[in-house]
Formats: sequence, C-alpha cells, structure tokens
Amino acid sequence: MNCPHCSKAISLFSPAILGPSKPGGARLCPHCEGKFAITGDPKIAVVVAIGVAVVGFFVLRPIPVVGGPLWGFVTVFATFVAAARLKKADA
Repeated sequence: MNCPHCSKAISLFSPAILGPSKPGGARLCPHCEGKFAITGDPKIAVVVAIGVAVVGFFVLRPIPVVGGPLWGFVTVFATFVAAARLKKADA
C-alpha cells in the first residue's frame, strides 16, 4: 500500500495500518506524517471472499484441528489485503 500523500510504500504490518487510529479515524504516514484513512471496495471484497472461501473449503478445512480457524483467518486476511485502499483523510 502506498501513502496517498507522498506515494511511499507503507507495509501492511506497519503500526500505521494495524495500530489504533487517531481521533476521527485518521492514521499517520510513517514517512511524511500525512493523515490517511483505510477504506474498502465492497465489490472486490465480495469477489475475493467468495473465491478464497471456496478454495479454502477444499484445501484448508480438511486439515485436522486447525483447518477451520485457518480457513477463516485466510479468508478474512485475503479479503482485507485485496480490498483495502488508502485515501487522504479529511483535515
């Protein structure tokens, strides 16, 4: 993901993405301190969630003990990664 202000890459595992947001829902770029918000594209989210869930049903669910939770985690994570977009936050 790239900052909408300075276009520098922000890691998915960065505290700017995974950490708590500032009051008003804004987050700060670790490079330029520009405010941004995380939004999602519902059309992409639905398509990815269905695709990953179907594949996971056959690949991950049959794994004993951890298959079900792993299937759920992979589906949610893949949906977030595919649908999340960064946009400039209102000042």
